[in-house]
Amino acid sequence: MADKVHPLIRSADKPVEETDPFDAVAMRVPVPDREQGLIDAARCYVEELITMDYTDLMITMLFRKPFYMGLYPVYKDHGEEFVVKLIADCRTELARTGTYPR
Repeated sequence: MADKVHPLIRSADKPVEETDPFDAVAMRVPVPDREQGLIDAARCYVEELITMDYTDLMITMLFRKPFYMGLYPVYKDHGEEFVVKLIADCRTELARTGTYPR
């Protein structure tokens, strides 16, 4: 019997193409209120990170890094206290709806 190789730890079967359909692409989405749009986007990121088992501290640390353009502007404009409350609110809402923890 051949050894099974875990798909996440072996190299890809083919090289990545220049027009890879799974390559990340940034898009601008028009919103009526830029500020609220940033907060809504950050909320989406936070909800996703929570369901991926990130701790509050791990999420807060991502907000602090300018590399994360969907999170950092919220941290810069509103501060850490706002971010901590946003994370707590997301956790509460996910628990209330039964989305997380499972």
